[in-house]
Amino acid sequence: MTISGPRLRTLLRQAERTAASGKRAAAETLYRQILSEAPESEAAWLGLAGVVYGVDEKTAVYKRVLEINPDNEAAQAGLAQAQGGPSDAFEQSRDWLETVTASPARKETPVETKPEPAVEISETAVSSPTNVGVESAEDDFDLVCYRHPNRETALRCYNCGKPICIKCANKTPVGYSCPDCIRDLQKNYYTATLLDYIIAIIIVVPLSAVAAFFLRLIGFFTFFVSPVVGTLIGRIVFWAVRRHRGRWLSHVVAGAVVLGAGMMMLVYGFSLWTGVYAFMAAASAYYFVKV
Repeated sequence: MTISGPRLRTLLRQAERTAASGKRAAAETLYRQILSEAPESEAAWLGLAGVVYGVDEKTAVYKRVLEINPDNEAAQAGLAQAQGGPSDAFEQSRDWLETVTASPARKETPVETKPEPAVEISETAVSSPTNVGVESAEDDFDLVCYRHPNRETALRCYNCGKPICIKCANKTPVGYSCPDCIRDLQKNYYTATLLDYIIAIIIVVPLSAVAAFFLRLIGFFTFFVSPVVGTLIGRIVFWAVRRHRGRWLSHVVAGAVVLGAGMMMLVYGFSLWTGVYAFMAAASAYYFVKV
């Protein structure tokens, strides 16, 4: 995905602040996210070099910077330091650089590049990503919601790291989550199939009709018995569908309870107590299956 200049710089600024606060793992994740979208970002590679562990990994990152810009003094110094010191190691890095720049592949396929504004990067930028040059005028840019590009935000999804506005943020016990991650979690939670919905209807409608037939005869006690019957119906359905859960299963069960009661009304006429049963039993079955 191609990202705009302001967004790239905003992500860089956030990565720099994260690294400066000592959260190297989180900063590495941000730098790698930037590089996945802008693999030629020299500043992001330098920032990554400041937070990764291991000599081999640092060496590989510095070499990548020098492939992008062979004249980057910060990368040259960092490569020399990673390889064992500023003397022989620095000469080795220079030899490697000359080999890369003199390779036949580079000579055969010259690439014309437009001159870019020079950005001064001191040696301290190798260990402290906060010194990477960013124009002060662009510091006013904030993150924008990935679903609403016109909404600025400071929130990120704890799972995937996408910026989200307050309208898209779903609060969870471990942080804010974006709608895409919530949808993925729900796919794992809702396992009911079309067959489960059919089984629920086949079971609930006759059970509700039978219950409505008897409860219309006990009058006032319908208020007390109806919730128990609705919970029992929900429990039977939950067992019949093998404990599967569906996004709309609770709605289907409640509707089937009302449908069974309505069938009794068609046969025996309207009854206040049948209506009370339909309402209370449907509510109880709905919440039992939903939970």
